[in-house]
Amino acid sequence: MGLFVWGLWHSRGKQKSLDELSEAISRAIRDLVNKPRTEPAGMEVFAAELAEEYTRWSEGVDRILANTAYFTQSELLHFQRLDFILPIVMTRHPGADHTLAMPNMKLEHLRDIIAWSR
Repeated sequence: MGLFVWGLWHSRGKQKSLDELSEAISRAIRDLVNKPRTEPAGMEVFAAELAEEYTRWSEGVDRILANTAYFTQSELLHFQRLDFILPIVMTRHPGADHTLAMPNMKLEHLRDIIAWSR
């Protein structure tokens, strides 16, 4: 009976963690990728804010994936390490465009992790 209860608890905890990753994907799309653009004169501030928000978002996902009860070090590293980032042009500001290219890969990596965990 105890093993059954532990298995149920573990399963619910894992599902909660997967739900948190899904929410993180949604937040990245809403708050980073679809962040309202500013006038060209304000792009330096926009780029700096975007980079800060991206870092904060990544650190939040790192905290979820660092839970070794549900995720492996390999999954954490899969999220953290990006290989070649294809350049994109969304804002015509090099710094902002580079920052916006990174969530694209990280979202793909998160979707991989969620699929592996099912």
